Amino acid sequence: MDDTRKTVLVVEDNALNMKLFEQILRQGGFNPLASLDGSGLVDLVRTARPSCILMDIQLPHISGFDLLKQVRSQDDLRTTPVVAVTAFAPGHDRNRFLDAGFDAFLAKPVSVRVLLSTVGQLSA
Repeated sequence: MDDTRKTVLVVEDNALNMKLFEQILRQGGFNPLASLDGSGLVDLVRTARPSCILMDIQLPHISGFDLLKQVRSQDDLRTTPVVAVTAFAPGHDRNRFLDAGFDAFLAKPVSVRVLLSTVGQLSA
């Protein structure tokens, strides 16, 4: 694997969505890292040092909002960009996610162009 690729952590419980995100990110020049449920997220972020996190909001045991709070509560991880990704919020709810501390919001189904553009900007 090319070490010059920036790592993007994807927190997504749907295996098909995860596979799609991984494929898109690889083709876009990123190194995707998967977390299916967000467990141990703080340790994973601390170890992998991703340039960006794509965070599903509706996870089986914890919400993306709660996971964001865990990451933001760590001084050394506070500035890691986190993107909310969900199918359960209309576009006008975007401010709710930004007000909660997410750096960006993407609605599913996600546009490949918008996904890569967003990740590229936040990973710069």
